[in-house]
Amino acid sequence: MLRVTVNGVEVEVRAWAEEPAGGPVAALADTELRARCLPALVRWRGRSFRCVALWPEPLPPAGPPDPAPADLAGAVLAQLVHGWRCRVCGGRVAALVAEAGLPFADTNRRRHRWATNCPHCGAHVGRARLHALVLLPDPLGS
Repeated sequence: MLRVTVNGVEVEVRAWAEEPAGGPVAALADTELRARCLPALVRWRGRSFRCVALWPEPLPPAGPPDPAPADLAGAVLAQLVHGWRCRVCGGRVAALVAEAGLPFADTNRRRHRWATNCPHCGAHVGRARLHALVLLPDPLGS
């Protein structure tokens, strides 16, 4: 586990094994994103919420089954949001959306490749209205 405080935001990055089954980001453990993201618990202004810490490149392996970050350099915090709908094809997607409301690592967002196309129809995110770091077919409905 990695715990850091940046600009008053406490971030606790955890191993996938520590994420409760059915938790808000547990669905990402079985995707190709597992190599570059880890569950995180964020505490700020007396509130806490779960999200993921996402790095632009795969993390160095720490041993099975999880990578181990040395720090949060390059990471952004993101929320997994279900039920977004493509404006072109109507397909539902799950989106990993950068957390913009926290005073944390804003400059790191430029280091990431953002999603460019709808995973269902291939429409550009500008036409589809799906601006996010990552877009996945939504397991909760299509």
